[in-house]
Amino acid sequence: MKKIIRASAVFALICMLLFLCTACGNGGSSDEEASEPTCTMVVETNKTEATFTITDSKGAIFTGQSKSATFSGVATGNMSISYGPIDGYCTPGFEARTAGAGNTVKFTAEYRQGCDSNIIIKTNRGDAGFLLIGPETYYGNGTHWEMLGVPDGSYTIIFNDLAETCYITPSTETRTAVAGSVLTLDVEYESDPDCVPGSSAWYKDEDGDGFSDGTKEIATDRPNSGYYGASKLISTSGDCDDNDNSVHPGATEICDDGKDNDCDGDMNEDCTTCTDGDSDGYYAESGCGTEEDCDDSDETVYPGALELCDGIDNQCPGDAGYGDIDEGCTTCTDADSDGYYVESGCGTEEDCDDTDARIHPGATETCGDGVDQNCDGHDCDAPVADAGPDRFIDAAGVTVTLDGTGSSASTGAITYDWRFVSIPSGSNASLDNPAQANPAFTADICGAYLVELIVNDGHRDSTPDSVRVTACNTGIFSYDFESGWDDWYADNGIWEVGTPTSGPNEAYSNPTCAGTVLDGDYPETDSRLVSHSIQLPAIGAGEEIHLRFWHWFSFASDDAGRVQVSEETVPGEWSDWVSLDSYTGSSGEVWTYPLVDLSGYAGGKVRIGFLLDDDYYPGSYVGLGWYVDDVSITLGETTVLNSGDTYTCGFEEGIGDWWVHNGAWQVGMPTSGPGGTHSGANVAGTVLDGDYSNTDSRLVSPSIQLPSIGAGEEIHLRFWHWFSFASADAGRIQVSEEISPGVWSTWYPDPVSGDYTGSCGGVWTPGQGYLSAYAGKKVRIGFLLDDNHYPGSYVGLGWYVDDVLIETP
Repeated sequence: MKKIIRASAVFALICMLLFLCTACGNGGSSDEEASEPTCTMVVETNKTEATFTITDSKGAIFTGQSKSATFSGVATGNMSISYGPIDGYCTPGFEARTAGAGNTVKFTAEYRQGCDSNIIIKTNRGDAGFLLIGPETYYGNGTHWEMLGVPDGSYTIIFNDLAETCYITPSTETRTAVAGSVLTLDVEYESDPDCVPGSSAWYKDEDGDGFSDGTKEIATDRPNSGYYGASKLISTSGDCDDNDNSVHPGATEICDDGKDNDCDGDMNEDCTTCTDGDSDGYYAESGCGTEEDCDDSDETVYPGALELCDGIDNQCPGDAGYGDIDEGCTTCTDADSDGYYVESGCGTEEDCDDTDARIHPGATETCGDGVDQNCDGHDCDAPVADAGPDRFIDAAGVTVTLDGTGSSASTGAITYDWRFVSIPSGSNASLDNPAQANPAFTADICGAYLVELIVNDGHRDSTPDSVRVTACNTGIFSYDFESGWDDWYADNGIWEVGTPTSGPNEAYSNPTCAGTVLDGDYPETDSRLVSHSIQLPAIGAGEEIHLRFWHWFSFASDDAGRVQVSEETVPGEWSDWVSLDSYTGSSGEVWTYPLVDLSGYAGGKVRIGFLLDDDYYPGSYVGLGWYVDDVSITLGETTVLNSGDTYTCGFEEGIGDWWVHNGAWQVGMPTSGPGGTHSGANVAGTVLDGDYSNTDSRLVSPSIQLPSIGAGEEIHLRFWHWFSFASADAGRIQVSEEISPGVWSTWYPDPVSGDYTGSCGGVWTPGQGYLSAYAGKKVRIGFLLDDNHYPGSYVGLGWYVDDVLIETP
């Protein structure tokens, strides 16, 4: 069956560029329009013959041909510009901006010489739209579109989703524009046979085996990805594993594969033995889920195999080339019989020395012998830098000695290169003996000092490692439950301290944590875990008090976990409990790291409460519960951005001062989703090793003070992300601003970036948000996974974020 390929998620960007949603509403009568706020646009280019077309948020078109032009009375909100070609010059790319009342927006473009590549895109739909992302970004539409004078290079071409017209969205294309040539792409929007006007029932068949597990949804016109009409399926129910196409009613039962292949409740009954003697992934017997291997003793022979120049017919009966030994073959040379071929395309990494079986990719490197045994281009394996664990010190003026003795190299001889990555504003710290294993520096003022270490073994540098040293009483309070209850208590039972054998089945760190019944579900009872009294310090401008902890939770519907605070009003008397934050649903079966702002209680004495709030619904509506570990209260600093400053975070130091609301988000190397990072060793992602759960969750930045800006200036949020959401789920960029110390506004959606839905197409793509409306304010940035909470396992691989950047003018 044909699977519908949707580009609607990626094409949310195109929707932004086309401004299908604007900041100014839908307009009204001419009198109303006359009273609406306006802004001014300025266009500057380096060519008098430059042409350009501007579209404002009302759809008004402004055109011009000049080196410089000014347009007044432009509707506020979103606007875009595209440029016309000039023979012999590179055509500038598409650009989008946003502006408020009275602002001046300037578009600046340069026509450069030297571009003689052209792109032509033809479609069968006049309402087709497409975005080209490459050395420049272009937007086009219609049945015939040309762009002359584009820079050479690779372009990813994304087509819009004609959702209302029952046409299948063409697949995203990646093509290369070559100097002096014309890149021509003919694309057809095919009629969607599954598309039915009005509302219809669609059934999920995630693995495409023709059988649904009975999951059903009502959708307009066409099914969402993974759903099909009943006429397209063998059965609309009965699939006992909709993620495995070898499992469905009537499937062949395979012996000892651990699956009930035919969904009859029994494994291995009347099963078929499946033999793969040569481990090439093809079985000798029929009915095993693959075509039959015609030679199960030779791993180079199987259905559809590459024909090698080896005197053997590598293909099987039924293959187009079967019977033609070595015809059109690929030479794959392995003279030293080490299992690695010299040529590419032979199924292995290329052997850099085919005369010596000890030399091949992955071989053990013998350092200093002048031979590259593992074919990585170096004689020695890279040394490993170890800058030691992060440190906390109580006061400024303390001398800190670093420890790099954990670094290693295969040669045994290491040189050290320590350097500061960042120091607190106003610090004069410098490293003594930065070329030694144990350099020192004086933490002269309060704040965080980030120090990087690179080691060298005489052959090559290591990957950098870093250590963060934080000075000045940032550790107000901490407790990890390793000493039992201490002075904590539970005000209504349920809570225990020890090693869990249910829920997460282990503490976050060390063997002990606090949890609501360590060996099973919680009962239908409210209960609060309460700390002893804690004296909070007074704070100065730009300082915050943060409650942080690691937690794992799984609540029944309508139950919740609430972080609360009670303050001593007079000696011995305490206020009512006030809820500061709440968590519902599930943390996604992972430990996550939230933050609760206690700045509003600075200078006071408080108790912290973790309340399991049960809704008392009749019956056993309970869950695995709430587990809490490594509770701390720290003194934090607002990140202050002045004009021209940038803020960056690639999560290379872990989650750091970012935090998570309501679980799901983790920081590390993903083994699911993209399977890697955009750059470096870490990303932030919604469950790094699998699908997210049916829970909303927000990744939140530290507090950032944005600078004031002038007319026409903008503050940009940029990031790289990879996403794959279930239908009706979405990723949203949000902003919250501080209203008063420790009090934050609700989360506002970014008015420009819109929602990310569907899939990014399996590639990392750049994202952008606009923060100009928050200039001069203290804000937090949120990446919200918005789950639609549809009953059942309607989830996806999730959202992964890397290389976050805030740019100020």
